[in-house]
Amino acid sequence: MTHRWPRTLFAASVFNHIHTTKSIMIIDNPLLARTPAPKPLESLYGYVLRVSQANGYESPWHIFRYAGLQQSKLLKTTTPAAPLAQVVGHPVEALQKLSWPRCSSGEAGNREDTEMPHMRRHLDITAPKICPKCIAEEGFIEAAWDLKIMLGCPVHGISLITHCPGCGKPLTWFRPEMAVCRCGTKLATETHQTLQPRSRALLSIVRNALYGGLSPLADAMGMPQRELTGLHFIDLLALLQRLRLFVTKRSVSSASISMMPYTFDELDAIAGALENWPHGFHEMLRGVAPDAAGIAGALSVRQRFQRIYSNLLRQKSFNLGSLDFLRKAFVEFGISQGNGVYVDSRIRKRVGVDDNQIHVLNANALAKRFGIDPRTIQAVIDSGLAREISAQTVSGQTRTVYEVDDAVLTKDLQGGMGVRKAAAMLSVPVSVLTGLRKLGIYEVRHFARHIRSYHLKDMEHLQAKIVSPLPIISMGDGPDRLSLGKVFYMQFRSKTGKARLVEAIIKGTIKPLGRIGDKISNVIICRTDLTSFLRTEAETMENLIPGSWVAKLLHCEVGAVGALLRTGHLKGTYRTRYIRVQRDSLNQFANIYVSCAWVERTYGLTSKMTQMICREHGIELLWVTHGNAGQRQPFIERARLGLFNSEAPPPNSETTTPASHQSADIQMSPEELEV
Repeated sequence: MTHRWPRTLFAASVFNHIHTTKSIMIIDNPLLARTPAPKPLESLYGYVLRVSQANGYESPWHIFRYAGLQQSKLLKTTTPAAPLAQVVGHPVEALQKLSWPRCSSGEAGNREDTEMPHMRRHLDITAPKICPKCIAEEGFIEAAWDLKIMLGCPVHGISLITHCPGCGKPLTWFRPEMAVCRCGTKLATETHQTLQPRSRALLSIVRNALYGGLSPLADAMGMPQRELTGLHFIDLLALLQRLRLFVTKRSVSSASISMMPYTFDELDAIAGALENWPHGFHEMLRGVAPDAAGIAGALSVRQRFQRIYSNLLRQKSFNLGSLDFLRKAFVEFGISQGNGVYVDSRIRKRVGVDDNQIHVLNANALAKRFGIDPRTIQAVIDSGLAREISAQTVSGQTRTVYEVDDAVLTKDLQGGMGVRKAAAMLSVPVSVLTGLRKLGIYEVRHFARHIRSYHLKDMEHLQAKIVSPLPIISMGDGPDRLSLGKVFYMQFRSKTGKARLVEAIIKGTIKPLGRIGDKISNVIICRTDLTSFLRTEAETMENLIPGSWVAKLLHCEVGAVGALLRTGHLKGTYRTRYIRVQRDSLNQFANIYVSCAWVERTYGLTSKMTQMICREHGIELLWVTHGNAGQRQPFIERARLGLFNSEAPPPNSETTTPASHQSADIQMSPEELEV
């Protein structure tokens, strides 16, 4: 049993050592009876409690008063170490290493002014936590338990004790022993909670980063251990705090959440974002709603997750280059998304990502990939190698970027030729060859002097793809079979119909009987297959409406039609200078929405008046952004038309309502539908 000094003996000994002048205690002979040496991993208040226990005091308050520290100086992250050093008989530098922020003696001079304001938000000195197993084995309380994020002991994989199991009150530093509450209850581990493996791994990384020099984890659950421990310790805590802001999906600021205590669910969610790096981080990004983190539907991954990018990757307080591993994972996430997601070139250069891995590029990057002058980009677009899309910036402006595939062009001056010579070499009409290029069947992998040229190697590849798999037969044209050479002389309803016939052969929709030569025109197909294909083409053409007609029917710009196709409000085909919308999709959209331009024209309103009325009544408009200048086309739900005029004609009314805003099926003549 630990011997405790009587209060009278303590008072007498203190009276012999100190005297009071103007309420300031001046120490004459400050040595205590027992002064154990501080441990490297020990906390300052834990050390004072250990010294108090060794001397048999009921509370460390006796030592603080003995050192001349007033109550206002206690339980702060900046408790001075010099007075304590005098009463324990150890160098000031040894105790300074135990105080926050923990540093070497050479750094102690200016650390309080520069680091302490940032460190204070991650500490909770007033709510002590302990691991009884660590106290039993090591004999001291670790400094790591002062951190808010340290909810458990990574050494033993259990939660830390914060409340006394006897009295139920929170622990305090002013208790008789390290593992005994002030009520006399021994603090054991019966009520501990087992940590999740990934949470334990994360806390181990934090502990290793704090102390330095500890052995790295053998199993870090796939976390970027080297990168995390390489961060400045305050940067590491700030990074985990900001990750907490998004994994918990709280609608609070980073400053507000730093005042809240961590929970075990939040700790596990943060560990999940770092587990199996970078896949856990990518899963976190997928789980964050874009409309809560940035611009929903934006093509740029940076703008789509603007809040995440600003809080995690653009912080000037972080060390330059220290978060490149996080930026690289962010870029890889943008690349893996596909679907026209744009990754800013400055971010790519920062982390060293090759442009050839990117699907969406700006003008300069696109020209660099194809090895051409930026002024000739239109040739790339006309050749079907890239497609113009609009990416919205944070300020609401729109910039034009270009979507490409994974192919890398090879410049070869030998073998280039014009379209007529190339078509003659393949024995196909010019319209078929150009159509195959637009459909992507003719793959451009080489070019000579001009991007629009056709290269011999690419044509050989196309011919081999069509002809090589087919067997040679002796039967030519007949009553039940035709060669493609004869089919090419027929008149099709569509300009790209013959090219789509060749596409159907390549994809296996039409199975040829064989070939009588090495040319594409020598391929033999069944006449019934051709008849079935033409019937399907006619039905398809009846159901597809050109983009220019859709724009007239909806009273909007043609670019807005393309934007509606990209956002999924309309269904159809959208390529450069080629827009076709499915009739059923158009009817469905027209039954739900009408353009604000039609509303303004019908009811004699201005655009500002229309938007003001919608705002006053809380009506959400469907905004469609298109064009290089970022034009915005608003649409309103048809059900809201009564707001403008109670006498507004209903959708099926036989009035003069424009055809675009009637719910009846849209009918067009075959001449109007001709492609």
